[in-house]
Amino acid sequence: MSGNVTSDGIVRLGLSVPTEDVDHLRAEGPEQKIVQLYDTLRPSLYRYLINIGLSPQDAEEIVQEAFLRLYRHMRAGGNEENLRGWIYQVAHNLSVNFHKSRRRLIETTPELWEQLSQSWLDSAPGPEEQLLQKERILRVHDGLSKLTQLQRDCLSLRVEGFRYREIGEMLNVGTSTVAGSLRNAIVRLVKGCS
Repeated sequence: MSGNVTSDGIVRLGLSVPTEDVDHLRAEGPEQKIVQLYDTLRPSLYRYLINIGLSPQDAEEIVQEAFLRLYRHMRAGGNEENLRGWIYQVAHNLSVNFHKSRRRLIETTPELWEQLSQSWLDSAPGPEEQLLQKERILRVHDGLSKLTQLQRDCLSLRVEGFRYREIGEMLNVGTSTVAGSLRNAIVRLVKGCS
């Protein structure tokens, strides 16, 4: 396999998976499956880690460590059910340990939020749309900064497509706590953004 290196030093292997349903990947061996999972999950996992307050460098380290642990898990014959949930839980646990050990959380700036949001956009908006979008981003950033850590974690994981039960398992809380946190987060965001 020949790969190329992106400007931020990440090696892209050029493999793509046509479906988002990573639990049903059919690969020849664990290495191929991990490469496919990496190509599929890395962008959203990285975005999740940035959203919970890690610096880009620290988020990349945690992504790499999470996939290294996935490799070890699969080589040891570990369970292959819900690998997407497994990798997010490992990354979340690593980020919690990172927060405890280093206390190097960064405050996300409106500029970083704008940069992350721009990475999702496919078309270039006009100047008027850019200004309106920047104002919306500032309101959302302000609203997100007022949420509790649990609310931000639940919201970030829900945005990534996890079910309440899966979020509860990852954060070690009940589904009713997840539901309440999400409900309160949405209410606070709607109030703050209107």
